[in-house]
Parts: sequence; C-alpha cells; structure tokens
Amino acid sequence: MVSDSSRSPKGSPKKPIIAMKGGKTPADAKAARLHTSSLAANDAIIDAVFRQAGIIRAYNYMNLVNYVKAFVFQQPPKSNWIGIITPSGGLGVMRADACQTVDLDLAAFSKDALRCIKQANPSFIEVGNPCDIWPSISRIGTDTAYNVAFESLIEDKSVDAILAGFGPAEGFELKNPEFIFAASKKHPEKPIVTYGTCDWKMVEQMRETFEKNCIPMYYSPEEAAQALAIMYRCSRIKSGL
Repeated sequence: MVSDSSRSPKGSPKKPIIAMKGGKTPADAKAARLHTSSLAANDAIIDAVFRQAGIIRAYNYMNLVNYVKAFVFQQPPKSNWIGIITPSGGLGVMRADACQTVDLDLAAFSKDALRCIKQANPSFIEVGNPCDIWPSISRIGTDTAYNVAFESLIEDKSVDAILAGFGPAEGFELKNPEFIFAASKKHPEKPIVTYGTCDWKMVEQMRETFEKNCIPMYYSPEEAAQALAIMYRCSRIKSGL
C-alpha cells in the first residue's frame, strides 16, 4: 500500500512512463480493496507519487491506449506552440477550445507561412491559426491544399507541433498523403498528430495508412489534442519543469 508520497522515487524518467490506476471514486476504491487490498490507496497520495516520480497518469483505458500510441509514433514537442490544420471552420473553433483546455497554445504563424497559405486561398479569405483548409480545397484541390498547409507549418520555426484534421468524403479524399510522411521524417522534432471524421470507412482506411507511416490518427479533435498535450507534459517532465 502506498501511504506516504514523500517516499516516492525522485527524478524525471528518461523514457515516458504512463500508468493507469483505479480507485479514484469510493466505488472504485472499494472494488480495489476487494480485488487486492495491497493496491488500495488514497487517490490524492497516488497523484502526488506519480507527479514526484514523473509518471503520467491515465484515468481510463482509452486514455492509456491513446497516449501510448502518440509516444510510439512521434517525439514529444519542444514547446506547446502548435499549428492547427482543420477541415472546417467549426471544427477549427472546437479544436482551438480543446487545445486551450489542455495547456496547448496556438502559435502565431510566420509571415512566410501566412503568405503561402494566403496564396492557396481565395483572395477574400483571412488566414491564420487555426488554418481552415476548406476554402483552399475548393480552389486548388484536397491534396495540393493540404500540401501547402503542411509545408508551410513544418518549416515555420514558431510552430513546434502540428495538429491536423481530415474530413474525407467522396470527391474530397486525400489521395496521396506521402508529403505528410515526408514532412514528419524531415522534421521528427515536430510531432504531427491527426484526427479524422466524416466518412468513417474512409477515416479507417486513412488511419491504417497514416499509422503504418508513424502518424497517429484519432477519431476526434479532443482525443488528438489530449494526446499532444500529454506529449508536451512529458517534455516538461524530462526538462524538470
């Protein structure tokens, strides 16, 4: 039984450690005591022990799976300054909200990045972060629009991670994502985390292709943002912050 957080190991782990521990609610704690009393402990003490030991806590099974997937495929970002590519304005707002609630900040795109993105859009569109990809898709096509956005953000020194969304549908699917995989290999220090929505059969096909090429894909903006936030938290732990 853990009863004293002052006895927990000190120091930051060289590799991320993610742990799932039940017993947060009274019902969970009772179940833990019935199953194996040696694992029952005050949840506040567990949190304190994990923080001191540099352990990231997952509060449910899908969190555990999602967090591990992010670390398997990508490196933690240097900072929490991220660039967002969104398949629609509404999802961009949702993603900005999701990021702000998990300690991720929207990077101010460089003049060069803004200029490239602006040239890919209709003249009346204001561009920024989040980058709404739909107007440029309607002008130059899905693959070219995403290529411009990824190339602009991966080369932008103010962006340390990319959170990209896709909404595949017939006639608007991404046909050749190789440029995304190439960008990730060229700049492995900038993690790329994605999510897909819309035609779920196409999303699943995209997920299989992306993850074979070490790009994690989730099923919602919130899952993707949370995974990236955990990666950033790992960077802070390793830095001793």
